Amino acid sequence: MCSFSLMTITAACNLLGAFSSHSELESYEIEWDIDGRCRTNSIQARVNDLARIIRDEDPIVLTEGGRVKLSKVVLLKTINCPERYRSGAAWLKLVAGLEFDGFYISENFVSPEEQWWHREVQYELRRMYPNDIPELDFREAETEIFSILNAENFATSLGHLRQAINCFSRGEWAAANSQLRSFFEGYLKEVAHTLGSGNNLQNNQCYNYLGREVNPPFLFESLGEWKQSPNSPQFISGLMSRMHSEGSHPGLSDKDDCTFRLHITLITARLLLRRFSERET
Repeated sequence: MCSFSLMTITAACNLLGAFSSHSELESYEIEWDIDGRCRTNSIQARVNDLARIIRDEDPIVLTEGGRVKLSKVVLLKTINCPERYRSGAAWLKLVAGLEFDGFYISENFVSPEEQWWHREVQYELRRMYPNDIPELDFREAETEIFSILNAENFATSLGHLRQAINCFSRGEWAAANSQLRSFFEGYLKEVAHTLGSGNNLQNNQCYNYLGREVNPPFLFESLGEWKQSPNSPQFISGLMSRMHSEGSHPGLSDKDDCTFRLHITLITARLLLRRFSERET
């Protein structure tokens, strides 16, 4: 299985096609032992076929650094693209996809002795989190969350999550934050409504209902998810405040903050929606 999402792979292949000629792509295909498998009628067709090969097979290829998956070879080549290509839609989509997959791009300054055959700065992929920690595969989280939202017919929340991920992939951080907060608000209210609450609950009313009114409680006071005392620290309302203290229109934001919001939203949503799905069965 490819370690990277299709969004990341597609962006990387498109970026590779943007700064590579037909002859360069052909040379890569021979080097990677996939020559003859990509169409040659256009560069876009070639990189589309390359993306399909990675998606379906992600073969191991021989490189100067040893045997490596094709996906990583392509990504390392694209994150070290010429400087003038390190902007624009394809680059933003690549960076956003990597962030979503739990990776970031790190600068590695080459020693003076090596600079005659290497560029002064090389870019490398780094994991945000240790790769053996469970429950941190955000693509898996996204798939499971989408599956539960579809099964429960939480259409409004599903729409907000899709828009959030689409905005994130385009580098529209403020818009993504807004949709993430609306998603977080929305699915908890849809859970509360399914469990018997009325419509149009305010956020705190929703949390109180899920923690106190339903039996057994959906939000656990023992875990600090909800507290009867409004002055006590509580995870759910605290997270909502962190999503933004000024409502669902957060104004200016940046990539790191938006990535944090996306990741913590997906982790929390998977926990709570899985709990709801198991409660319903």
